[in-house]
Amino acid sequence: AWLWHQWLIVGESPLRFVFYALAASVLIAIFFIDLQHYIIPDELNVALLILGLLHAGLLKGAATDWDWASLGVLNLRNAALGALIGAGLFSLIAILGRIGFRKDAMGHGDIKLVRGMGALLLAPGMLVAFAISIATGAILGGLWTLLRNRKATPTPDEHETEEEPIPPEPIGSLLLSCALYTLWVDALITLLPRRVQQRVYASLGQPEEELADESFEETPTMLPFGPFLAVGALLTMLFSGALAGWVRAYFEWVGF
Repeated sequence: AWLWHQWLIVGESPLRFVFYALAASVLIAIFFIDLQHYIIPDELNVALLILGLLHAGLLKGAATDWDWASLGVLNLRNAALGALIGAGLFSLIAILGRIGFRKDAMGHGDIKLVRGMGALLLAPGMLVAFAISIATGAILGGLWTLLRNRKATPTPDEHETEEEPIPPEPIGSLLLSCALYTLWVDALITLLPRRVQQRVYASLGQPEEELADESFEETPTMLPFGPFLAVGALLTMLFSGALAGWVRAYFEWVGF
């Protein structure tokens, strides 16, 4: 309803309303799927990326709340740069976390999701959405994990049959995956028939998404970051005017 009011009544931009409504539908689906199954389907991430690129290409030069920044001007170049910055930033977090903590620090689906967010929201909006997701994740995620941890009281039999934790992803595989995501190679592979996808990933030594999901083991304190990224993107779409104004006022205040 807010998108309808914002882009069909106040803004009078039917095409932008269509893109944002479709993107909101994708983000809502990602929120519930990742929250329930701890996985983000590649098709949804690719759909968000395509929507972002089409939005920038068909509405090139249209006013945005972020166009006071050079990367906030709506065009295909900035959409591609936003996707590149998003994928690169989260790839860096995943790699540094894997090296520093010796465990998986970022899900592959999250990297692809932020790439699509960068294409749709452009780099300034994507970074603000990322900040919102951190804040909401810290507050709501902490409360959710605390409640789940209290409810999950393992029995003595569960302690006896507890299996060893799954080892983290090898560094080489992670580096290759991040390179594929940053260069959008995985998005192109997703558009291929399923059998062809399996052959391509097998030749690259990458695991199938379903196989990775089967080996995934949920713990009471585990909470995916994808839903909070989706919330951050949705809030940035809905309230971009206020958020952009606050960010711009802050930069002017610090003299940037």
